[in-house]
Amino acid sequence: MPDQVPSASTNVNNPFAQLEAYDFSKSKIFKTSNRLIDDIKNSVLFLEQFSILNLPAVDYATQLSLQYQNRQINESFKLVLLNNQLDFAPTVSTEQLPNGTRTVFRGLIVQDTVHGIPISDIPIYHCRILFKSLENEILCSKHQFFHFSDDSLSPSDRSDLVTDYAKISKGELTDCEDDLKPSIVQSCPKLLDSTNYICRKCYKVLRIEIFEKDLSNEEYKQFELNEIQFRYSKTVSADPSLNISNENDVNKIPSQSECLWTLFKVLRGPLSRDPEELEVKTLDVNHKILNIHLDMDIFEKCLFFHKSADGSYLTPPLFSEYGVFENLVRESYIRKLLEVVYLGTICPNNPGLKRLNQFAQAYWFNDTGSKIFHFLKEFDSTAAIEWFGGLRYDVLERYNPALTTLVSANYFNNKLICGSYSLLCESDPQNTPKYFDALRDIGLLRQAPVVQEFVAKEASKNVFSFRDTMRNYQILGIDTSSADFPTLSDDEILKFYKYELILANSESSYDRLRNALSSIADYRKSEALQNYLRIEPIHNIDQAYKHFDTPQSIEDDVLITAFQFKKDDFPQAVALYDRALLTIAIQRKSLFLWSYITHNLDYLFKVIVASSSKTITGVEDAYKYLGCDPLATDFQVVTIFQERLIKDPGIDVILFFYSLVVIEKSRSSKLIGKFLQNGVVDASFLPLESSPVGLNNIGNTCYLNSLLQYYFVIKPLRTAIQNFKDILPSSEEEFNSIEDYSKRRIGGRTVGYKETERSFQFVYQLRDLFDELIHSRRIAITPTKELAYLAFSPSTDEVQFHLPEVQKPRPSITESETGMSDAPVPELSPVAMDWSSSIAYPEPSSSHHEESAALNSPDESSELIHSPTKRKLSPQPSTEDLNEIDTKVSVTNAEPPTTTLPKRATTAVALIGNDQLENALELGRQQDVTECIENVLFQLESASKPTSLDSDDQEQNDLVKELFYGRTKQILQPVDKETKENITDSSVRTKVERFVSLLVNIGDHPKDLYDALDTYFTEDLIDLDDGQVKRSLTITELPKFLQIQVQRVQFDRERGIPFKALDPLPFHEKLYMDRYLETDNEELILKRKEIFQWKNEISKLNRRKDEILVPSSHSMTPRNALIATKEFLEAQKELPGDIQATESTLITLQKEIDILNSELQTINSRLSELEEKCQHQFDQFKNTGYSIFAIFIHRGEASYGHYWVYIRDPTRNIYRKYNDETITEVPISEVFNFSESNTATPYFLVFVREDLEDEVEPLKRELDSSPTTEDFRISVEELD
Repeated sequence: MPDQVPSASTNVNNPFAQLEAYDFSKSKIFKTSNRLIDDIKNSVLFLEQFSILNLPAVDYATQLSLQYQNRQINESFKLVLLNNQLDFAPTVSTEQLPNGTRTVFRGLIVQDTVHGIPISDIPIYHCRILFKSLENEILCSKHQFFHFSDDSLSPSDRSDLVTDYAKISKGELTDCEDDLKPSIVQSCPKLLDSTNYICRKCYKVLRIEIFEKDLSNEEYKQFELNEIQFRYSKTVSADPSLNISNENDVNKIPSQSECLWTLFKVLRGPLSRDPEELEVKTLDVNHKILNIHLDMDIFEKCLFFHKSADGSYLTPPLFSEYGVFENLVRESYIRKLLEVVYLGTICPNNPGLKRLNQFAQAYWFNDTGSKIFHFLKEFDSTAAIEWFGGLRYDVLERYNPALTTLVSANYFNNKLICGSYSLLCESDPQNTPKYFDALRDIGLLRQAPVVQEFVAKEASKNVFSFRDTMRNYQILGIDTSSADFPTLSDDEILKFYKYELILANSESSYDRLRNALSSIADYRKSEALQNYLRIEPIHNIDQAYKHFDTPQSIEDDVLITAFQFKKDDFPQAVALYDRALLTIAIQRKSLFLWSYITHNLDYLFKVIVASSSKTITGVEDAYKYLGCDPLATDFQVVTIFQERLIKDPGIDVILFFYSLVVIEKSRSSKLIGKFLQNGVVDASFLPLESSPVGLNNIGNTCYLNSLLQYYFVIKPLRTAIQNFKDILPSSEEEFNSIEDYSKRRIGGRTVGYKETERSFQFVYQLRDLFDELIHSRRIAITPTKELAYLAFSPSTDEVQFHLPEVQKPRPSITESETGMSDAPVPELSPVAMDWSSSIAYPEPSSSHHEESAALNSPDESSELIHSPTKRKLSPQPSTEDLNEIDTKVSVTNAEPPTTTLPKRATTAVALIGNDQLENALELGRQQDVTECIENVLFQLESASKPTSLDSDDQEQNDLVKELFYGRTKQILQPVDKETKENITDSSVRTKVERFVSLLVNIGDHPKDLYDALDTYFTEDLIDLDDGQVKRSLTITELPKFLQIQVQRVQFDRERGIPFKALDPLPFHEKLYMDRYLETDNEELILKRKEIFQWKNEISKLNRRKDEILVPSSHSMTPRNALIATKEFLEAQKELPGDIQATESTLITLQKEIDILNSELQTINSRLSELEEKCQHQFDQFKNTGYSIFAIFIHRGEASYGHYWVYIRDPTRNIYRKYNDETITEVPISEVFNFSESNTATPYFLVFVREDLEDEVEPLKRELDSSPTTEDFRISVEELD
């Protein structure tokens, strides 16, 4: 403390010793001398708010500018220094220190204009500027001042520059007499603000202190005119000897400046007294001039004078008496004197006063800061003085926020401004975006290429704009003026972002929000936000596929190939392609793609882990997020994962996947590991009860296995068949006497006894098969050939049945007798063990061979396609010992045993020969799947008793009708031939029909399933004998299970053969049938009319397009004919000959070509518009929804191929491929593969009503508890 404590000893030989301790990298505030000196005078504007001296300029630049924009000119302040150098009260003083010099500047901060303000209210602040310079200081062309707090100063600098005013003001004093303490405390100034800066180049230390004025407003009231006049009158009245004739004579009453001059002389006395002078001058208390000019209380109260014992005189203070506090008391006097001099210079004379203002004649103050700038010796001191003094620039120019932010002055050259920017960013990197804005503004203001190039360079280094960032916050709906804004967390920002995403309604809105969040993430240097953006799904799934130039139907493995190509071709867009792939993986919920990402995209996976591990911190969190008990088996874990993945829309797919990864690593589970690799459960790791049972191929049975599995998974149908225990009446007479059988009609006709008998047997066979599918411990079982025969042969074909006795096993015949030494083990019915072998079993297929089977031939093809001749098996009956492991079963065409048991609800022997069976199988190969379905459903109905009979046609109502049948309504409405409008008074014909499936024709080249159904239900015009009618078809009643047949086989009339159309028919997991229903909804009816009109227009446009583009009989289109003619005539012009065309002919040809081109362009544009309208015409109608359930597939050509079915398990949202004896889980991309090169195409689709998905139960297994050899074999494999 320079005024109390002696300076700390320093190493004089090393003046830099103390400075070596300063770490400038820790200073966060850099300022130029221009900014610091200017801040001194402006600091008083913000004293009640904050200290601009201790803040970076960026924090107050705008407010400072607003102060000068909004305040009147007389409300601004200036820093003034007394231009006269008074020895007793120097404006500048220099003192030698052991390690350098200390220079003190004493100034005042005063209001620019004080006109009209009472002298007691004029604001005055003191400014004390201290510089500590090293000996042999380096000359600094432009100082670089960095802020340091009091505590961070070295002990030496703190001792030389910092006074502990707080301690003094509290009276905590030592080394002084008690009677001096009050005056010492009173001499202590009231510190309003202070700061310290050190120049990084020359180590000059700068300290600035701002004080209140020493004499209070109350004390200055004695210099108001009325107070002066009052003292004058009082004094004159008390002493008539003064002989003043007129006490109100203005020339006799002292002026304000005269009174202040008196006080000035009083203050000057102690300050100018020679310390060696022994005589002390006193003041007479009764001195008349003193009593008129001053309130005598001020001497003791403020100036520390002592009144004599008799009260007759006043003794001034002796500063030397104050010891170490001498300078403190002296500085107090100097401050008072400076105040008095300043007020004296601005005081006007009394009106009519002839005496001049002595202050105005002797003293003047400088407001240019010249003394300070000259002391600093910077290269631009002259310009700095002109700038600070307001000599060159308008005030608003000087306080341009951009210049203030960059601690620059208007006259700074571009290089100096860019240098200031760099120093500011170095010391205060957090505010770099604001400095960047300021630099950019200056570049625009000056139109300076140097600055603009520097700005561009900074932008290339990812320097961000603060204003742009604030706008980005506002784009996210964040109030940047809120008090909570500075503490906003990353999670809170993400909540704002996600909310705004919900409100976004366009591609540009999404991009704008994402760009805003990206900028904020970079601005905050937030790893959490940056990671979120790296793995944020692209909001528009179409856009994700577009990045790879692929359709949505692309398979996962092909998509990965496209992804790899794109990354190789456009490495700069790797991050975008990563996001696009992740987006598709999430949308598809594809574990195959997820596996690829985790194993091949290390960077992306690390981001996922970093992001997810904040939520899933361990395996306990993983189980919790998955909703799974830690004690669950591996398969149960996977099942729960799959179920929630589809049914819980609120899950975060990435977190869900990651949870399973964490669990897999914790368990080292092979099953979960394989599942994570390809998205399907490897059946080899599953217990038997966790996988459906396959069906062995018994020899070219086409699609029968697919159909049997399809019916099995329909829960209500399976349950009804399992519970079927009805017994057929023993005679036809008894059968006909039962009203349920005699009156009913199925398919519009009556059903006789024999037909019903075979239907009963068919249901028994189906029941036994279903029982085995539930209870068998085998991977696959074999359907009986009776079942195949009954399924394929027409229900009207009579079959003889006989129910034999259950016989004991007989000794087996030799292998040479049967010729079946390599025959596999057949599946034996648990109910009818002995007689089930009455039909021969060929060897079950171990691989999927190409079946010679027609897909669904059209009417034009009547030729049957025969399968290869089958090996004839011995007709000898044989049953081997059931205790043998290698059971053999042989064939019998022998007569059944004569001894029979009573009728019972069980299967019986079908008395059919091999030729009959082969014919039935061949018939199955020739008919399409719907004919087989109708045959199967007819037999199911025939075996069932009606729940009711239709009142109109006695048609039987039953479970089959309830599940699979719907009704359509056809209306023929006469229309006017010209206008095509309905004829209101005409007769409308209506026809309601049942349907079991809808037929869509692939030959019409529909774009998707909706387009195909639109064609089926479209309104069209038909010419009848009695006129033209509009035919419309709607659905009046929908089934629970909607079956759609895809007619793929077409007939080539030129070649005379059928062929299979491979056109893809895209469809989705959801199908909405609202648009096809009979309705009174006016809006829907109107939209159908619009579709009708648009389709007609599309048809006309396509016909016209064909006229232009389809080649004529000369194999040339009209357009090409015109082009060829023009080119020919143009070529002839260059050759001699008779064929010459005029220029007008060529112009006419070109005009015709242009007309056709323009017409084609118009047609194509209109077609695109109409097709887009048609595609989205019914988007809002989604009340009647269906979910895909079964997709029947055929691979091959029209006359041969292989069949399988995909069935969706709604419980786990998985698809299984039922390929005869092999059942595997498959990725969804395999099911929805609509590529044009794919020959494995759907030919039959089944959808289940949305609210009935629970009625689909693909996995129904109830195993016996007793272990088998097969169980042991599987267990050994698992151990291996």
